[in-house]
Amino acid sequence: KKAYKRTALAWHPDKCDHPEATAKFQRVGEAYELLKQVGPRGAPGQASNQGQGGWRSHAPPAAWCPPERSNNSYPHNHENFRRQEEERAAERARQVQAAFAAAQAAFAAAFQQQIAREQERAQAAQREWAREQAREQQREWE
Repeated sequence: KKAYKRTALAWHPDKCDHPEATAKFQRVGEAYELLKQVGPRGAPGQASNQGQGGWRSHAPPAAWCPPERSNNSYPHNHENFRRQEEERAAERARQVQAAFAAAQAAFAAAFQQQIAREQERAQAAQREWAREQAREQQREWE
């Protein structure tokens, strides 16, 4: 019922500028009436005309789809879906790798700065110790 409402709204002549909108809107209505009579799984003892999986397992025929949404927009019917997913996954992997490299570089830079500060503190402490030793020695001579 939801699919009918969505499709009927998409093909309604007042909403769609497509030249065949009226004919397709009528076909959608006829298909809905047929589905209401037969039911979603077909009549008992009859095979569904959409195959083993029933009506929900397949994309609607192209004649029922609005112009901006043909059968190719459904992932399970799209020829290049797997390739596109692989490309998206590869792009996400590149982005994660770039972010990791940037974080690693930032960590290395911060670590080097910390080491430089510690070395500077150690040298300052050593200079202070040397000055204190020189003062003590001078006091002993006086």
